[in-house]
Amino acid sequence: MLAWTRWWNTEHRPRALAGRTPLEAWQADPTPVTDVPAADLWTFTLEDDGRPRKLSSHGVRWRGRTYIAPWMTGQAGRTVTVRYMPHHDHEIDVCDARGTYLGPCGSGPPSGGPLPQLQHRNDSRIQQKPLDAVIRSDSRAAGAEQGTG
Repeated sequence: MLAWTRWWNTEHRPRALAGRTPLEAWQADPTPVTDVPAADLWTFTLEDDGRPRKLSSHGVRWRGRTYIAPWMTGQAGRTVTVRYMPHHDHEIDVCDARGTYLGPCGSGPPSGGPLPQLQHRNDSRIQQKPLDAVIRSDSRAAGAEQGTG
């Protein structure tokens, strides 16, 4: 096999390469070759369903589960995509809308504890009411429905 590969690349001159060998064509090509660091090779094994999602105050939903990680704090409202390893749905990887890697996250409570609430990022379109104002408005609405408000 090595002898054939050597012949193909260094002696064979296909018509499509205008009289050059494959090796000569490769060496003349100005396209830069980028080496991928070994630590990043795993990202090529991840699937992507291509569906944009929004981070919420509880994390991100995927396949009926909620996934959360500490790095998500302050990111609620951000559009993301999910990358995952088939048959390994205990952890997913999250990228922003442009494909930039943001980080991993797991399903369920971290360390067996309760899910932390993630805060909305500072966004003028998101208006948060203090808890006592929400309780007052809910009790007024309930009273109006019962005819006591």
